[in-house]
Amino acid sequence: MKIHISGGYIIKTFIGTCLIIFLSLSVCPADEDTNENVCKEWNDTPWSKDVCLVDEDTDKNNCYLLWQDHQRVCLGYKPEPKATPGSKIVDTGNYIIAKGVCGKGYCWDFVNAVFECAGYEEKNLKNIFSPDNGCNCDPCNNKEKETTRYLQEKDRDLIQPGYWIMFCNKEYHNNDHSAIFVCWRDKNKKNWEAGMLDFRGGNKRWAAGKKSTHDLKGVVYCIKRPLVKDNDYNR
Repeated sequence: MKIHISGGYIIKTFIGTCLIIFLSLSVCPADEDTNENVCKEWNDTPWSKDVCLVDEDTDKNNCYLLWQDHQRVCLGYKPEPKATPGSKIVDTGNYIIAKGVCGKGYCWDFVNAVFECAGYEEKNLKNIFSPDNGCNCDPCNNKEKETTRYLQEKDRDLIQPGYWIMFCNKEYHNNDHSAIFVCWRDKNKKNWEAGMLDFRGGNKRWAAGKKSTHDLKGVVYCIKRPLVKDNDYNR
C-alpha cells in the first residue's frame, strides 16, 4: 500500500510544529512567580564598601554631602518622567548608590533624600500603615514596643517597590530603622527577607548608601509612599 503525502501537507505540518515550539518557549511555566515584587537577582553591597575613606575636607567629586542637601545629592539625576512612582524611587536610589555618594546623617535622611531626588517631598507622602500614635514614634527599644501594631502576614502585600519602610532592625540590635523596599528575596514568599536600599549611617559617620537584605517579619511599624492615587502607583 502506497501512502501519498502532498507537499502542501508537509509544509503545513512543519509550520504547525514550529508554532508549537515557539509558544512553548515564550509562555512562562505555570509555577513560575512573575510577581514584579520578587527579586530576579539581588547582591548585597559588602559592608566594607559603605564607609567613605576619602579625606572629607577635600569634598572630592562631591562625595561628601549632607543628605539634607538634596540638590547636590541628586547629582542632576532625573528619573524617567513616564515611570511609575515606585520605579522612579528605586531607580533614583540605585543611581545614588552606584555613584558612591557619601552622606552624613541618619538612615531616614538617606531615604528622604532619595524620595526628594525622585520628585517626592516628605510633605507629599502618605502613611498607608502606621501605629495609633503615628510614624514618629520609636517602638523598638522602649515601653511602646509591646503596644505597637506591627504589619501582619495577611497585610504583607501592602509593601510595594519604592515604599519607605520603618521597622525594628533585627540585624542591628533591634534598633528602629528606615530603608526603601525593592523586592522580596524568596520567590515563594515563605519568609520576609527583603532586598532594600539602605544607609548604615549615624550622625557622626560618613557613609554611602548600599543594597542590603532585612528580615521584615513582625517588625514593620510604618509604611509611607507618595501621595498619588492607588491605581497610579504601580500602574
